[in-house]
Amino acid sequence: LFLGLLWAILTIASWIQVELGLRPLRRVRAELAAMKRNPSDRLAPPEAAEIAPLVAAINSLAEARERDLDQARRRASDLAHALKTPLAALSALSRRASEAGARDVAEGLGRVISATRGAVETELARARVATARRGCGVPGEARQVVEKIVGVLEHTDFGAQVVYDVDVAEDLRLPVVAEDLSELLGPLLENAARHARRRV
Repeated sequence: LFLGLLWAILTIASWIQVELGLRPLRRVRAELAAMKRNPSDRLAPPEAAEIAPLVAAINSLAEARERDLDQARRRASDLAHALKTPLAALSALSRRASEAGARDVAEGLGRVISATRGAVETELARARVATARRGCGVPGEARQVVEKIVGVLEHTDFGAQVVYDVDVAEDLRLPVVAEDLSELLGPLLENAARHARRRV
């Protein structure tokens, strides 16, 4: 009877010990699930000192991954910008070849240029999507981007003829990084300034 009672007590004590020991790991698992939704999140310092090295290693890995994504995005953006000018030059050569009567050559060049431009834009879009969640997370950053574009347009011949009214909330956060937002809004505001009568 005493041995049976001792076995029951030890079994219950072991179960409680395992449950208490695994509780910090369950918290880490929940925080990892949150990191999947938002890669910029980090694991909070654990209560148990035993898993502190694990948490530190995971946070370091997440930071390294974020740096790699930023670097990949910058490289893709640099590549896209570097190829825009050669592609534009090839397009001009294709038009000249077509005007000179070499339509077959021009059509071939056009297909190659179109395929190359499509591949560049696809890779650039993938790099943007990989870091889209970071976005314009700093309050006022989106407004600064708009004001910078407007400042450039005000010094152009067509842009100096209209009045600009910037109405962007200071606390606006967008799922687009500042460089991409500038590329998106630049052509849009330029067209608006070209075709507006008085006000943009």
